[in-house]
Amino acid sequence: MSGTTTAGIGYFDDLIAAQKNQAPRYFDDLIPAQQNAAAAPSSGGGFTIVDSLPPSGRGFTIVDSLPPAGNAQPTGSGSLFRQVLGSILPGGQYMPDIAYGAKRTLDAAAQLAARGATTLDPTSQTFANMQQATEAANADTKAAQPAPIPGSGFAQDLAPGLAWPFKAAGIFGSIVQGAGAGGLGGALTPVDNPGDNFWTQKAKQVGMGTVVGAGVGGTLRTVAGALSPQIGAAQQKLIDENISLTPGQALGGIPNALESAATSIPVLGSIIGGARQQGILDLNRAVYARALQPFGDEGAQVAASVPVGTKGIKAVGNFLSQKYEDALSQSVPAPFDDQTQSALANLSTMVPSSMKSDFDSAIQRNVLDNITPAGTITPTVGKQADSALGQLAATYRGSSDGSQRLYSQALSQAQSTIKDMFARANPQTAPIIQAADQGWATLVQLEKAGQSIGAMGQDGVFTPAQLTNAVRGSDNTVRNRMSARGDALNQDLSTAAQQVLPNKVNNSGTFDRAAAVMSLPALAEGFMHAPMTTSVGLGAGGLASLLYTPAGKQVALSMLTKRPDLARQLGTALSSLAIPAAGVAGASGPRL
Repeated sequence: MSGTTTAGIGYFDDLIAAQKNQAPRYFDDLIPAQQNAAAAPSSGGGFTIVDSLPPSGRGFTIVDSLPPAGNAQPTGSGSLFRQVLGSILPGGQYMPDIAYGAKRTLDAAAQLAARGATTLDPTSQTFANMQQATEAANADTKAAQPAPIPGSGFAQDLAPGLAWPFKAAGIFGSIVQGAGAGGLGGALTPVDNPGDNFWTQKAKQVGMGTVVGAGVGGTLRTVAGALSPQIGAAQQKLIDENISLTPGQALGGIPNALESAATSIPVLGSIIGGARQQGILDLNRAVYARALQPFGDEGAQVAASVPVGTKGIKAVGNFLSQKYEDALSQSVPAPFDDQTQSALANLSTMVPSSMKSDFDSAIQRNVLDNITPAGTITPTVGKQADSALGQLAATYRGSSDGSQRLYSQALSQAQSTIKDMFARANPQTAPIIQAADQGWATLVQLEKAGQSIGAMGQDGVFTPAQLTNAVRGSDNTVRNRMSARGDALNQDLSTAAQQVLPNKVNNSGTFDRAAAVMSLPALAEGFMHAPMTTSVGLGAGGLASLLYTPAGKQVALSMLTKRPDLARQLGTALSSLAIPAAGVAGASGPRL
């Protein structure tokens, strides 16, 4: 029965019947024959189970599957060895291919080393013997190639394709690293006909692998970026703060540089510049919102409605002051109770002796001298004491003298003690006063940034750099420790703005944006009555300018940042697979 080709494998339970009734002599040799060609009775070796009966019947026969002169490999997807591996482990049917590919990779590395050594010293018999041994090993491995099944070629290329140890970030990085991975995959693929010029063939393998790898790596990373855009942490911070970004600002890197360069284009550049300037206006308003955040929706509405600049800063300050005054007017005098007296006395004992008289004098002047005959402190006096103690503490907070720093800490604690006393007496208004205090800390930064030299020239509109300086200038810790560690109040926002937004205020961009928006009705009418003429007149620059209108920016930003979860997951997977796939593709080139 030699020469019979493979046929379909039927029902597994009929294998027993085949063993008992049709081929008892060969069944015991079946598995060894699948693994070892020498076990086959014919010179070709190998067995295949075939359907032995007409369609109306059932049954199997085990036959010699290869001609006498054939190789000794089991053929077809019905290989029992592959089926057993696949039943044990998902994808296990490809384990022979993976093992074969790994062995071929080792052979290729040995072949390269031996050829290189022989090229360096053609007279060395040792190197010549090494070369002959590697060629023989490569030929033996090639002869033992598993019978192909769908996908086996890909599995065989995994080992050389995954040899690249790095993972790139970004499209251009993926192109470069994809080229490297593909070239390495080609280099680790053996040359099977070394009789011709070895190095010429190897150069072709590496070159083709490099080109294919670069294409695959760049393509997959581009698709991954479209499915799951990678927005930087700084950009995301600004987006979360409702600061509008242009497409270039949102993407950063080269797109941002190209967009910045496009600002020099007449008309279009003015529109792009105005859109980029809008981010600075939004930054100012975001700081207003942070100052008024303790007051919830009411504070958010005020921050969104006030003008940007000196008028806006004034409005924020007036709002906080009014809230503070209203809370004080509804507060009652606080008893100067034993808890408060004990706390202040304990603080006095903790102050260094060199500063103790200063501390006692400050408490006497601002607190004790203002106690009413009824033993209380009025809300107005409490506010004055709070302000005076806070200013005095800030004066010494950054001192290099340890005693003065302890003195500052004691004053700040005394300030908190007075606040706690009023909070106990006024549980209804105390939260409002606390919220105003929190907002006031940000207002101090606003006022510092708004009075910067450059900001004063723009009616109090400050840039990211001016905000950064104000944040640092408000840090009264030793050696500006909080700023150095990135933990200063509002430093997260100022740092993100520095990385993304421009640091120059040309103009508010209002005219440019208004002109773009006002042109939309005219463009719509033109498209209705003369679409061809309007399209030609508008041109590519005009169409591009639509991306920088308020509505256009919102649409573009939404397209760049919002994707369904499934698309993002797929994009992330493609991004991770870009370089490995480039390596596999490079290894899958023609075998020379």
